[in-house]
Amino acid sequence: MSSTKFVIAPCMGVGKIVANVTRRAAYLVHRAHPDTTAILSLPALMAGDAEQRALVANHPVILFDGCGERCGMHIFHQLGVSPIAKIEVGQIMAETKMGPGKTRQQLMEEMRPAAVERIKRSLVLTELQQKEGIVVTPDEVQQ
Repeated sequence: MSSTKFVIAPCMGVGKIVANVTRRAAYLVHRAHPDTTAILSLPALMAGDAEQRALVANHPVILFDGCGERCGMHIFHQLGVSPIAKIEVGQIMAETKMGPGKTRQQLMEEMRPAAVERIKRSLVLTELQQKEGIVVTPDEVQQ
């Protein structure tokens, strides 16, 4: 990865398995790439935290929404922030054919690798976009 710092904005929903998946995946990617990633706190951003505002103002952001409510996207829209990539757990679940009828632990174990891979793909595609001027659409990130 390059020296560009990417900000990962995971879902901050409380008590929802999909929110937990986004956070765990973001932490795993950050642990593997601590010098080139940062994790955004959406509640702190909404509260006006200067450090969080600086992150979204100065670095490309990958938004990782947990459910169909898309709270993160609504927050970004309200603040005028445009993420370079958007990932939704629902799309990952559809692609991997995961759904109801599984325990929380089963969903976590099955979804985490797919979520981590989606974040990594977003990082690689975004880096190509910045370095080589290649235009990457949100649909290409989803594939």
